[in-house]
Amino acid sequence: MRLAYVQLGAGFPPLDDQVRRLMPLYPDDYAIEENPTIAALRRICGRLDALGPGDRLCVATLDAFCGTAREMMAVFLDLFKRGVVVESFDECGEIFELGGSGEALRLLDWLVARPESPVAKSPRRGGALAPLSSGDIAEIHRLAASGLTARRIGLIFRRSPRSIEEILRLRTATQTPQALQSAACHG
Repeated sequence: MRLAYVQLGAGFPPLDDQVRRLMPLYPDDYAIEENPTIAALRRICGRLDALGPGDRLCVATLDAFCGTAREMMAVFLDLFKRGVVVESFDECGEIFELGGSGEALRLLDWLVARPESPVAKSPRRGGALAPLSSGDIAEIHRLAASGLTARRIGLIFRRSPRSIEEILRLRTATQTPQALQSAACHG
């Protein structure tokens, strides 16, 4: 069985365009959903559940599954475990196949089962930033002298551009402790 899945609605090409694109895959049947509703999801799940070893699911784009990355991985994992091959098109219009090799199945299984990482949920870990070392300050000066903007340097050291500008202004307005000590010895 070669089932073509066509998802219509916002962000998807018109039905005629998708059907024309899928024709080279020679589908036996089409599952066409106009709106990504709960009822539509149930219908397509029923059709996908009926696919088994050797069957092929043909889609104009992998975006047709309309889900989060984790949800899409779960759909693919289920299909691949049942021996279903997914056929689609790359950016150049070339046909490609996705199937479940042992390594791919293990990776997908791990990704789907993996709990959300607390670091992934929040880009900031909270807490105070560690103070900059003298080596950090020297590197900030070196990067500024090489032409990096305060914003770029701030991204590297997790500081605001304003704080980087302040560090650069303070260090040039006053001498470093080593320079003051050297001046006292030689002056």
